[in-house]
Formats: sequence, C-alpha cells, structure tokens
Amino acid sequence: MKDEELVRLSNSDEKALDAILLRYKKAVVNVARQYYIIGGEESDLIQEGTLGLFKAVKNYNGKSPFRNFALTCIKNSILTAVKRDNRLKHRPLKFSVSISGEDGDDEDKNPAFVDAAANPEEKYIDSERETELKEKIKDALSDFEYRVLFLSLAGFSYADIAEKEKTSVKSVDNAVQRVRKKIKSIEL
Repeated sequence: MKDEELVRLSNSDEKALDAILLRYKKAVVNVARQYYIIGGEESDLIQEGTLGLFKAVKNYNGKSPFRNFALTCIKNSILTAVKRDNRLKHRPLKFSVSISGEDGDDEDKNPAFVDAAANPEEKYIDSERETELKEKIKDALSDFEYRVLFLSLAGFSYADIAEKEKTSVKSVDNAVQRVRKKIKSIEL
C-alpha cells in the first residue's frame, strides 16, 4: 500500500498505523542522529521524532506527499526538543552537581561536595580571584562592550541585544569581537 492509503486507514485500523510507524522508523532514526541533546541520549531524540511522525499521521491533509509532510514533522519535533533542552532556564539542571551520593552518603560519594565543605579558604580565594577578574574585564571594556558582554552571557541573541541597546546587529557583533580580543589580552 502507498503511504497515503495507510495514513487514511490508520484512523480506524491500528494495524495500518503500526505499518506506517514501522515504515518510517528508519527515517526517524536518521533524522535523530543529526542532532544532540546535552546529557540526553539518542533514544530521547528518536522518541521525539516518533511523536512527530505520529502527529504527521494524525494531521495529514493530503495536500502534499505524505513522505515530505512526515519528514518535516519529524524534524520539527526533534528541533523543538533540542531548542527546549537548550533554553537558559534549564541550564542549572543540566550542569548541576549532585550534593548527595547515590546511597545518601555525601562525604564518600561526591568529592565536589567534600572539597567545598572541607576547604572554605579555597572557596574564598576563588571568590577573590573571580572578583578581581571581573574588575579587570570591566576596566578593559567600554560601557557598551560591557553591557553587550553581560547580555550575551545572559543568553540574548545579537538581535535582542541590538534592540535593547537601540543599535544595529552589526554594531553588536563588532562589540563582541572587540570584547573577545580585549579579554584574551587580560593577564590573569
């Protein structure tokens, strides 16, 4: 059977739905392999792609070949998952370190936790170094460059920064390039 016939039948026949999902399984895997989620697995993206294929089956209107529609839905579903995962609000969860061991024994299982608790002097010294570095960076940059750096580190796009600073995207890009050069020249 053609894809379009299977899709039409899938509303009333579960075997038709299974057949179309099985037929496009390899396509889902191929699209999923093109993307990556930090801390995720390929199977997560395959699952997202499969959901996209399922939506394609349910929403197909017959205006274009099903294959094109399905591949677009698969890719869009995976891209949405990748974008959702890369949002700044999820960053603390992706890059955090557990403060408890697997079986609840913090001091034996998590060296990062032990180091932080056992050596407050190092924490203080690191804090002082960080403050000193921030001051050096602020001194080296113009006010505009510093604001651009701050907004860029906060996750704003060049277009968003340009809008906030009431300037062009090119000016923002130039400022970022100057910031990179100036920061590289700072002695640590």
